[in-house]
Amino acid sequence: MRKPPTGEPCAGEPHARFGGRGRRKPFPTPINRDLKSEVEAGRFREDLYFRLNVFEIDIPPLRKRLDDLPGLVEHLIHRHNAEMKTNYKGVDSATMRILMSLPWKGNIR
Repeated sequence: MRKPPTGEPCAGEPHARFGGRGRRKPFPTPINRDLKSEVEAGRFREDLYFRLNVFEIDIPPLRKRLDDLPGLVEHLIHRHNAEMKTNYKGVDSATMRILMSLPWKGNIR
């Protein structure tokens, strides 16, 4: 049985699980804050932190790993060629220098 949208447990099942049956499946949760610090400051629930923090994968922002940029550009061109039925070969060195000089302030997902 599933919980009603109000979040109240179903009748006769005070501890009914929300969601499917069987083994729980992990899911990636991209977060751009240090949740441990947020828990310590009281801005994030400790119980939820321990459920999410099964294992951590730290991927630095692109601006800190510019060596990955040529491979990323190549991958995106290859994917674009397949989806759009085009045949781009890549970018020239001047374009790559421009891309490498950008600040890349945001993050890519």
